Amino acid sequence: MTQTTIDLDPTRLLTLIHTLLNKVFFDVSRDESKELYRTLDAGEEVPFMTFETRGGSTFACRLALDSSGYDGRLNFASFRAALAAHLHSIADTLENNRPVNLYTSEATYDVIFHHPGVIKEGKKINVLVTAMEQREPDKLCIRLLFLDPAELDKAMNRTPDDGKDAR
Repeated sequence: MTQTTIDLDPTRLLTLIHTLLNKVFFDVSRDESKELYRTLDAGEEVPFMTFETRGGSTFACRLALDSSGYDGRLNFASFRAALAAHLHSIADTLENNRPVNLYTSEATYDVIFHHPGVIKEGKKINVLVTAMEQREPDKLCIRLLFLDPAELDKAMNRTPDDGKDAR
């Protein structure tokens, strides 16, 4: 598949994502929020938003959840706590006019908005971020992504310049 180049303002996009995630998970009844969570947890993607780029192209965007990196058994309460922490991290960045922290894959051009929502349950730590993927022309997916704790642990225990353990 040929990738379509998308010209986006990351701050504007992150603001839109933040607003809509709040709307669909926290500005609705608990039952509605839980139903959406169940749909996403079942592996379904749902319509999320449509937006126009600076170049005038319009993109349909779906919402998905990838909980494969979650350490433990994910339930609605844990998901909602992680999402609240994630949205708080995004809000803090936006309200204080800090730069949007992005990671872009050179292989797939997927983008991770690295404004983590961290929750601790017992000795387990789980981290939620938002990713943006394009798998079809003119169609994007906003994926709520739990990062694999083992991979995070490896990354946190290495020094950036030599790759050796920092311990």
